[in-house]
Amino acid sequence: MPPKRGDGIHPSSKKKTKGIAAPSFQLDTLNSHHAIGVPELLLLYFSYLSPLELANAAQVCKTWSPFAINVLWAQHEVPLTAILRQLAWLYLSSESRMFRSYATDSPTLSLKKWSSFLRRYPHKVNRLYINAAIDRTALGHIMHLQEATGIGLCPNVEHLCVSLDRIEWDQQSTLVLLRNSSLREVTVKDCHHLRNVKALIKTLVRDYSRIQAFTFITRLDWMATYGWLFPPLYDVTLGEFHGLRAVDLRDISLEGWISLADCPLLQAVTVSQTEPWDEFDVETASEGHINRFPSLDKLSMCSLAICSAALAGSAIPNLRHLSAGLLRDEDEGAFIHLVERSRDIEELEIKFKQSVISRLTIDALATLSRLLTVELGGNIVSLIITDPDITLLVSSLPQLHILSLSMNVIEDILLTANSLLAVLEHCRVLTDLTLPLNLRKAFDDGLRLDKSSSPSQSMKRLTLRHITIFPNVVVQIAHTLAMCFPRVEKFAAMSEKYATEARWLAKEFKAIVDVKAECAEVARRSIRQG
Repeated sequence: MPPKRGDGIHPSSKKKTKGIAAPSFQLDTLNSHHAIGVPELLLLYFSYLSPLELANAAQVCKTWSPFAINVLWAQHEVPLTAILRQLAWLYLSSESRMFRSYATDSPTLSLKKWSSFLRRYPHKVNRLYINAAIDRTALGHIMHLQEATGIGLCPNVEHLCVSLDRIEWDQQSTLVLLRNSSLREVTVKDCHHLRNVKALIKTLVRDYSRIQAFTFITRLDWMATYGWLFPPLYDVTLGEFHGLRAVDLRDISLEGWISLADCPLLQAVTVSQTEPWDEFDVETASEGHINRFPSLDKLSMCSLAICSAALAGSAIPNLRHLSAGLLRDEDEGAFIHLVERSRDIEELEIKFKQSVISRLTIDALATLSRLLTVELGGNIVSLIITDPDITLLVSSLPQLHILSLSMNVIEDILLTANSLLAVLEHCRVLTDLTLPLNLRKAFDDGLRLDKSSSPSQSMKRLTLRHITIFPNVVVQIAHTLAMCFPRVEKFAAMSEKYATEARWLAKEFKAIVDVKAECAEVARRSIRQG
């Protein structure tokens, strides 16, 4: 039979302690107590302690055996909500960064044991979520605990979504909810289950008094990780989402800006007829904070370009507004010349053409390759290839450490190869093959075109996007060599290698491209032209 209340530590009769002060509660006797009911014993002990004392007594779970855990979870009549709520508190008191203020030096139940009984009894864990009476603190504890153990929610997680509107939300509990991997998966697959989440977002965005508490959700660094949140927000009207202007962008990294390009919702906000940028007032702009637009004083030229490209498909109006800001370059490898309070898009173009491109890093080169096809107040490619003083650009290209290009950068170059090669075609002042040879070696290394790998294995890293463009890219490289370099004899010696590899690629992808004939014709035409 369960122990009576007087058998243990009663708050009215004995002083509370941080540990276990009665023999009946010793950790090494839990196995022998399974006959009298471990769950009742555990609940009885918990009933005597305050939350702070529970945190201090976290060693109660330290040496539990698998048998004792199984006994606990095998009891169908046990109020699981109360037990797991307490155990989650114990666990989070020392493990969670979110609750570090309650941390103690006492270890709690291990992640391995949590995983064990969460996997063994998922149906019981699920009962916690369909219980609408659970409070937001316990929900946050349990979700964060499951995220740490790698155990997801049960399939019928929509029951949880139905009850979301009954929970009092704050910034912390919202973040915990969105971090849960299982709910994230459901968000993508079944957006209609998240009508309450969408209502929550609308409320937070509409409520100006709480917008600052919710800006973490619009920070682009955070959005790069939780970008999945935005698909269910498509029905949020643009007028309701104009609270984005309150977001502080000073701490956003270059990667954060790039992530914005994948958010159709924010793109729609800026290109809409009711876009908030129409209210931008340059005259009232101040240093460091441009009217109601986010502070841009830390954005580099490179970040500015990416921001403009991402914010709208037609970036001209946004770029004109952004260029009015006072910018400082703090990103190594970004374009050196900055826009110093430019109110005219032509000034921005001039600054871009005068950038010290020779100081570009590999990452900046990759950024350039992405921007070559983007209109930024005029096409960047046009700006480069029509610049009378193109010598600076041309002379700097061979100095880049192209051999250290990563596979991702190579893919970027491949995807924008048409524009990149269009620039190279105007680089007639180059006198050797340094750039093409290095680029060819980068392709060889990146695609692993070596004797030890079969053709099918070599091409596994190429995505479907490259299947139709890569053979043509090789042909265009050959064409560019013929156009750019006067040493046609040296190019002719390389043309057969280019043709062979391109022909093999065309066969691999079942593309009909007569590369050898094309390369030979280009070479002959170049020779005839002098």
